[in-house]
This record gives sequence, structure tokens and C-alpha cells, in this order.
Amino acid sequence: FQDHSDVVELWSHRYQYVHVDEFQDVGEIEYRLIKYFGKASIVCVVGDPDQTIYSFRGSDVNYILNFDQDYENVKTVFLNQNYRSTKTILDVSNNLIRRNKHRLEKDLFTDHEAGDKVVHYSAVSEAAEAEYIANTIMNLENEEGVNFKDIAILYRANYLSRPIEQVLIQKGIPYKIFGGLKF
Repeated sequence: FQDHSDVVELWSHRYQYVHVDEFQDVGEIEYRLIKYFGKASIVCVVGDPDQTIYSFRGSDVNYILNFDQDYENVKTVFLNQNYRSTKTILDVSNNLIRRNKHRLEKDLFTDHEAGDKVVHYSAVSEAAEAEYIANTIMNLENEEGVNFKDIAILYRANYLSRPIEQVLIQKGIPYKIFGGLKF
């Protein structure tokens, strides 16, 4: 595209609309492609600069922050209502993301009740974190009557499951892994 304007011309007129989801995670190559396709198309992007997590892979939050400067006739629509989380979780989230230096101002809200308090725990090691998780599960099962099958542990990468699995096995807590393999 960079070297052949005739190819850009052909492809940029091929689509009337270009839609990009998770735009906050676009890198330079994707951004340039979108600009090429957008020459003769209507470009619609969906994203949240407060959810940018792939800068280590080359994404640049400035693409979404500067979108209205890079394109003409931009209309921004904020989707502030959250349909899944409780008010307590959104209050914590709003207070945390307000600290982001480069962001578009917004305030998330929900019609849900306040819900349980948010618990924050900073572990000194993977082993300490796994121990904390297992102890919390044991307390839920022993003191509150929560069934093991009604508890889920979420982690961002499969390799993080190993220390957790080891402690679950040591404590005799049954578990099942979804979307990955057991160590």
C-alpha cells in the first residue's frame, strides 16, 4: 500500500464501511492499514483507552486518543452504562482509572446494587498469592457453605495457574481448568 497508490485506490474503494473493534489495542501497522482503507470508507472504531493492555506488543493508546484529530467528521459516543458489574466494583474502577494521565473523561455507572466489598491483596510472591487464594476458598467452603464447584479463579495467562494448582492439590481442593491444560 505504501509503495503502490493504485493498489490503495483499488482497495480503499472496495468497502463502504470499515469497523475496528478493540481499537485501543491497535499498533502502527494496523493503524496505517485502517488509514489506507479509510480513505474512501466510513470508519467506525470501538475501544476504551482505559483498557489498553497491549503496549508491550506495540499498541499505542494515542491512536484512540487522537482519533478525532486524525479523521474528519468524527462523532464520539460514550457507553458509560455497565450491565455486568456492581456499583461497588464500578466505584473502585472509576477511582482507579481517573488516575490515568492520558484518557478521555468518562464515568461508568450501573443500575445494579452495591454488592460485596472489593478485597485487595498484594502478595509478596506467586506462592503467597496461591496460598491466599486457597485459604480464601477454604474459608468460603468451611465458614460460608459455598460449594467448591461455585468458585472460579481467573488469571490472565495459563502459566500463572501452576502455583495455584500446586496449593489446591496440597490442600485437597478439587479443581477443573477450562481453556487450558493442567500442569
